[in-house]
Formats: sequence, structure tokens, C-alpha cells
Amino acid sequence: MKTETGVRGSRGFSLSEMLVVVAIVGLAVAIAIPVTSEQVRLAKVRAAADEFAIHLKAARMIAVTTRATADDPLEFVVVPDPTNTYRYPAVNGQDRTYRLPSGVRIVSPTAETTIAFRGDGSLAAANTTVLEAMISGDERERFTVTTSILGVSTVSRARVRS
Repeated sequence: MKTETGVRGSRGFSLSEMLVVVAIVGLAVAIAIPVTSEQVRLAKVRAAADEFAIHLKAARMIAVTTRATADDPLEFVVVPDPTNTYRYPAVNGQDRTYRLPSGVRIVSPTAETTIAFRGDGSLAAANTTVLEAMISGDERERFTVTTSILGVSTVSRARVRS
């Protein structure tokens, strides 16, 4: 049906309708940005903990491959905060050193610690390493990487309030 202004309903949106839509989109963005940045920080510490566990498994495989002995074990060295690094020798004997991403820190052990892998992949003693990062406000995300005397590593997660 044709009216004096043209085809019915072809006038577009009014200014007030557009302002309502812009306000709704602005509100959604204001809510989404803090949630997204928290998830990015969480993903960073989760990735660091998973990578740490993978390197423990790699060091164990290298110890088995090179037939490390109890007298000469493969040494996986953990250096806590403020350095936040860990290192172990590669198959060729060259030390490989890794630094945790900024904002992620090793809180336990509190002093440099050596995890000694034997040729059968076992350890003389179990080990626990705790990685932590601030997530939002007073909340920290804590990942605990536990290595049993059999050399098997597991990762567990907890959110902690200060």
C-alpha cells in the first residue's frame, strides 16, 4: 500500500530507537571487557602450569632415554620468584631454560629446588610446585603441579582469596 511518504514502513529507525540500541550495546561491552580480561589472565596461568607439567614429562623421558643413574640423575631445577624459571638438560646435554610469563610466579618451593629423575623415570622424593597469578581484585588462581615418586605429574587448580 502506498502512502504520501512512500511505501509504508520504509522510513527507517527513529533517533530514540537508535539511542536505545547504542546504550544496550555499550552496556554489553562494559560488562564483557572485565570478564574477558579475567579469562585471558586465567588462560595465561593455566597455559604456564600445563607447559611446566609437559616439561617435567619431557625431562622424565630424557632421563629414561639417556639412562640416567641414581649417581648421575637428570636434574630439573626450579627457581622460584623473583626469577620464575626452570631448566633441565636436553638430549644433547645443553641446558634448556624457560621463564614463566609475566604475572605468573612460582610461589612454592620458596628456594631453588632440584627434581632428580632417575633412568627408570622415578624420583627419590615426590615434589610439589605451585604456580600462581593475580586474576582480579584479591583473587589469585593457583595451580599445583605434583610429581609422584614414580615421576608422574598431575596439575590441580584452586581459586584463592587474599
